[in-house]
Amino acid sequence: MPGLASFLIENDGSYSDKTIEHYRLRAAGGPAMIIMEAHGIAPEGVVSNHQARIYDDRFINDLSKVVSVIKREGSIPAIRTCKVFCVNGFGFKNLAFFLQT
Repeated sequence: MPGLASFLIENDGSYSDKTIEHYRLRAAGGPAMIIMEAHGIAPEGVVSNHQARIYDDRFINDLSKVVSVIKREGSIPAIRTCKVFCVNGFGFKNLAFFLQT
């Protein structure tokens, strides 16, 4: 399942209970893999207050919760990373990584 914005991320980039339930329900539908929405990998690369983030250890607990519920429902969790950069203007560089827990 592709990584689409959930619009359920808290202002500080953390997951809410609604975000975790959102991903659990997606995984319960039976896809082999869930690619989670774009996560900021550096503070200067965050494009919205409501963008998920993984650049600091404080985000590990929430990410672990969502990875656990996705795996519990039988799907493989993956993450889409996003770092904004400028090359002749504005652009995005995105990669998907499998999460190991």
